[in-house]
Amino acid sequence: MASPGELLVHVRQRLDALTYDDHSQYLLSSLQASPFVQSLSVPTTSTSRRRSTLLGSWLRYVGLTRFYVRLVLLLGTGWLLAMVGIFTFLYALPAAQEDIVLTSTAQVILLLGIYFLGGAVGCLAFGVCADHFGRRPVLLSALSFWLVVNALTAGAWNYASFVTLRLLAGMGIGGQLALLSTLALEYTPTRTRGRITALTVSMAGLGVLGGVGYGQLACSALGQGGLGWRTAYGVLSAIALLFAAVLYLALEESPKYLASVGRTQEALYVLEKIEAAHGINRQARVTVPTSLYEPLSQRPHVSYERYLESSS
Repeated sequence: MASPGELLVHVRQRLDALTYDDHSQYLLSSLQASPFVQSLSVPTTSTSRRRSTLLGSWLRYVGLTRFYVRLVLLLGTGWLLAMVGIFTFLYALPAAQEDIVLTSTAQVILLLGIYFLGGAVGCLAFGVCADHFGRRPVLLSALSFWLVVNALTAGAWNYASFVTLRLLAGMGIGGQLALLSTLALEYTPTRTRGRITALTVSMAGLGVLGGVGYGQLACSALGQGGLGWRTAYGVLSAIALLFAAVLYLALEESPKYLASVGRTQEALYVLEKIEAAHGINRQARVTVPTSLYEPLSQRPHVSYERYLESSS
């Protein structure tokens, strides 16, 4: 049985090989460690790819495929929701000041700072958990924790509860962003990793715009009293719950994480799903003319003149 280190190398090779357009380059790059490949019962001469469409060719030209466009949108939505949450708080703060009665500037500064302190703690805590329990389950846990705390924030009854819930919400968002970045890095080939990660994080900019618009809309539609900002947090939690359901259904565990902990069959299963999304069928059989196996002495001799005539 292969060691986790060998399996991790194999996973990395197959992900990196996805960036090749030429089928022979893909085959050569994805199956380099033949003894190890045979130990995993992976066919070494049986790979085929579908023809690229016009859109697929254009996406590949800019360094993406349909699969990675979907991955960017999926993980980027997490960044978008995080920014919406931050800027919703900034627009809800004036109404919350009147509702909960914040009497000093120091109280407001503490509310702002405690969120980012919680983010640092959550990033470390959820990151350590992800190394032991997996990227996907811990990401879903961090997202679920964040949306529950946001829902509870809508019911904050005094300053102490508001500060505590802001700290906990920061922990949830810190863990969420750390694992979204980790999955973007571990899912992508080396050649396109920078582009895909940058596109994923850039969706945070849309979240800033969305947070500003959402905060203004909620406060203007529902008033500046307690109802406005509390409803804004409740609706944000409902949206986050919907995103968590989509993430649960659409996102597989990182194949590199599975390889690193020796979960061979699961890692290969995820890899094959990624390859299938790229039009690669590793079970297809390649037919090779039997004449290629004949000794040179038994092959029909073709003179140079005849070759020139046939090629003209």
